[in-house]
Amino acid sequence: MQSKIPQLENLLKEKNVDFVIRKYAEKFIIKHTLTQHNKQAEFFFRCSRANCHFLYDGKIAACCFPFMVKYFNEYFNKDWKQDGITDLYEKGLTAEKIKRKLMTPFELCRHCTDHVMIDWGANSHPSLITDWTNDHLIGNNV
Repeated sequence: MQSKIPQLENLLKEKNVDFVIRKYAEKFIIKHTLTQHNKQAEFFFRCSRANCHFLYDGKIAACCFPFMVKYFNEYFNKDWKQDGITDLYEKGLTAEKIKRKLMTPFELCRHCTDHVMIDWGANSHPSLITDWTNDHLIGNNV
């Protein structure tokens, strides 16, 4: 992807899109906990990902986690609720309704915490749940 950054920057500038591109990430962010909590609004409103909306297959979400949780559930045999996704083809959907939904905490946020940054590196193979959750790094002090 690094070699395509100049082309991408030119396209975004041409379309008058505000953007920030990080050249290289040196840390990996882990922000999910196995321990569900009742502070989803608190974590949602201070979450850096909640302002980085994701589009996938005609749907939009406030962050990437609603789209990725199905893979997490399948791999680790979990049943975390996949929510926080809005179908852009929903009848009667308006820009205002989309904005409101993107600014509303959802159930999946109950598995989010403050992020913990760790050095990039190879994860275990097969992957361990501790590669993707931070309970072992922060304890259960959500």
